[in-house]
Amino acid sequence: MEISPRSVVQVASGGQFGRVSGITTVQPFGDHIHALDEAMQQALAVPDIAIGVVDVTTAESGIALQLKLGPLIAKNQEKELDILDVADQFIYDLINGWMVAYESVTVDGVSFINAFDDPMPKNKSKDLADLMTTWTTAGPGAPGGCLPVSWFFEQLNEIMGYKLEETDFEQALQDAQKIAEAMAPPPPPAPPPGQEPAMAGAPGMNGQGGPNG
Repeated sequence: MEISPRSVVQVASGGQFGRVSGITTVQPFGDHIHALDEAMQQALAVPDIAIGVVDVTTAESGIALQLKLGPLIAKNQEKELDILDVADQFIYDLINGWMVAYESVTVDGVSFINAFDDPMPKNKSKDLADLMTTWTTAGPGAPGGCLPVSWFFEQLNEIMGYKLEETDFEQALQDAQKIAEAMAPPPPPAPPPGQEPAMAGAPGMNGQGGPNG
């Protein structure tokens, strides 16, 4: 049917004449594209963090992180070998070549080796909570505890990045002793002279602790 100026459109009884209803939402198209992206990501074993899909408000467990980041870390480890070889050779040439020839500095017995730390993210709060639980159940203050205080300091340095040294360890022992002495109840007051309690078997007392007679 052609509609143009000077035309009359007749609608039968009970009929309706109006605009053709179009698309009300594009959500189905977006869902389809999202499904394709997820399928390709899973097929290529691309972790979420590599494409920026990370929920920073939720701390994931260690197993979940290993499952997500395992493939990416494995690929990076293959590249790290070449990087370490080049970096080690560069530092070696710098120490034994450049510094000797241009700086007149000779260094004997120095060995420099590059290394990468564990790239897996660590939940320090969870690791610290586990350490405190272990310490309270197996530390010196626990029944049958066998873990030394020095081990506790080493774990704190590793987990939290502290730099506690032997002097800090000795100071902690002194502080613990002072705190224990301050928390101990005071000794009972001494009785006035001449009012000391009689002791059993003392002179003037029978074998039962009573007066002689």
